[in-house]
Amino acid sequence: QRVPRFLLTGGQDGMIHLRDIQFNLLWSLNMKETTPLSLQPSIQALASRDGKVLIGTKAAEIYEVSLTGSLDTVRHVEGHYQSRGEVWGLGVHPKLHYLVTCADDQTVRLWDYKNRRPVNIIHTMMACRAVDFHPDGSQIAVTHNDGHLQVLSSDLSTEMAKITVSSSWSPCVAYSPDGHLLAIGCRGDDADAAVVCLYETKSWSCRAKCRGHANAVTHVDFSADGQYLRSASTSSAIAYELLYWSTRDGKQVTSSSVIRDVYWATSHCVLGWETQGLWAGVPAVSSAVQHPHATSLLSGQTDVIVTSTRSPDDAHLVAGGDGHLLKVFKAPAYDDHFQYKAYKGHVDSIKRVRFSADGKTLFSVGGLDKAILQFEVKTKK
Repeated sequence: QRVPRFLLTGGQDGMIHLRDIQFNLLWSLNMKETTPLSLQPSIQALASRDGKVLIGTKAAEIYEVSLTGSLDTVRHVEGHYQSRGEVWGLGVHPKLHYLVTCADDQTVRLWDYKNRRPVNIIHTMMACRAVDFHPDGSQIAVTHNDGHLQVLSSDLSTEMAKITVSSSWSPCVAYSPDGHLLAIGCRGDDADAAVVCLYETKSWSCRAKCRGHANAVTHVDFSADGQYLRSASTSSAIAYELLYWSTRDGKQVTSSSVIRDVYWATSHCVLGWETQGLWAGVPAVSSAVQHPHATSLLSGQTDVIVTSTRSPDDAHLVAGGDGHLLKVFKAPAYDDHFQYKAYKGHVDSIKRVRFSADGKTLFSVGGLDKAILQFEVKTKK
């Protein structure tokens, strides 16, 4: 019996056509009219089997539709997109199994990481760079590349505040442990030097501006008691700085004896006593990974560390950066010869790493690969 042959095509106009071998039109679908609606319906890939079609769109979506029955579509996959856009923002809910991401595609997305599915998405009309959950999980702070701070409800359904912080983008944002303050690290420009802006979260008034960095502030940490703040500038070869501040008035703390025994609520600053080993660690023999983009890292050369985080039990430090590998150290990593275990998955620079509240899951986001990776944390009993 002769097997019929067909031609399936899709284009930038979002139209999909099925034709027979004589090019007679048999079936069509307009992706601009589907439910759920595609964010960018331009067709990038098609595959058919057993009377069903899988459709890949420019918005990093994968739909499924039947050729023989209803034209109803099912969206199986969605995510951040944009050919040259990066994903930077990553925050994890302090109690529930949710995480939030933001990116250059001008979207903020809420995810259910337990069930591995999207929950909600909003369009901000501006590229976003950093995001964080309030310690009680009631709100989410997002920084935009035009210098605005947007505060959203935890389900992204309501805008609670929107204020202008800077005239340029803000690489980092973090709530204090008690949730009373929000620190925003600013890039700065000719009109305003790089600063850390401290906002009171009840009134959204600016308590202080911490001035002293020579270049963009890329990381911030609060002390566990909320009295101190530390900030790092790592965006320039001449500006690898770690500075300390009083959260009461924003004045710089220059006495080492004052902050020597401070316990920091997080270890997001990639510069510091407990993170100095991240920059020159030695791969553990049992887990060194031969990765095509990390030759210099695995040969003992310094990797440019972009992000770090500490596990909730204070047992481990995780770092990521331009070497495309997740590196897991025992905490604190205060020595250049600390060994680490390396894990691959990203094909671009890792921009953020964060643990879940219970420490059982680790998340990472890659810049141009726009991937959100989820790792299960296994500990020896």
